[in-house]
Amino acid sequence: MRFRFLGGVCAAAVGVLLSVEVLIRQFGLLEFPLYSNSKELGYLLAPNQHGSYLNRNDWAFNDLSMGVAKLYDPSKSARNILLVGDSIVLGGNLIPQDQRLGPLLNRECPDVWPASAGSWALLNELRYLRIHDRLLSDINRVVLILNSGDFGSASVWSSELTHPTHRPISGLWYLTSKYFFHEDNTKSKSTDDDWATELRNMRSTYSGPLTIVLYPDRAEIQSDTLRKSNLEAYAPKLQSYRTTVLSLAENPHWSRDFYRDDIHPTIDGLKELSAFLKRNIPECNE
Repeated sequence: MRFRFLGGVCAAAVGVLLSVEVLIRQFGLLEFPLYSNSKELGYLLAPNQHGSYLNRNDWAFNDLSMGVAKLYDPSKSARNILLVGDSIVLGGNLIPQDQRLGPLLNRECPDVWPASAGSWALLNELRYLRIHDRLLSDINRVVLILNSGDFGSASVWSSELTHPTHRPISGLWYLTSKYFFHEDNTKSKSTDDDWATELRNMRSTYSGPLTIVLYPDRAEIQSDTLRKSNLEAYAPKLQSYRTTVLSLAENPHWSRDFYRDDIHPTIDGLKELSAFLKRNIPECNE
């Protein structure tokens, strides 16, 4: 009798676990974009993929890992803007693709080609441009969105939980590990941090217009002293490489209400950032 009872309990537990696994998949909790490891770049979004997180937040990445569904073809537009950044540009799983920064700007100023990945540093972004330097001859302007955390070492791939390269076998295990058991990511950065040399090399390859937008986090938008000592301290060095440097904090419409956490913008924040870019990109006003 005891063994029969235990067997019933085990069977019920297995049934519950299987039901949870089915529900996780039915609700689209595993429909997130996948990454690819890159020895030279660190990591990037895997090319040629699409999906719908939670069955409602559509996303797609083209043949060059850009956050658009269409294949890269600059010949179809007289204006091509390459927008590069980290999760500010990427948007994240909770934001539908048409509400992300690249597509928002593209509505008012086509064509915009957004290239980004979560936790990319400036070095990762510049190396993406180096790897794809053949694109630059067709680009009218490169726009980089940078925050004060982007000027350190390049990010490298370190975890399936933060940058998955394949679908997990068990959705329950994956989500439990991701949200309740945080991995030590102290090795997620490389040892090199010479972004200035990489930027100088990039400017020798691409001499066209380059705009850098300094994006403050929530703490920096509330403290001029903190922002000027952290984020805006990089402006003079960036300008020495023939760049146009813009500070989002100087936008009178920008406020702490546009943040959904310590750094990432809300959808309304993305709309305001897109409007700020449009006002300050000459090609968008021709």
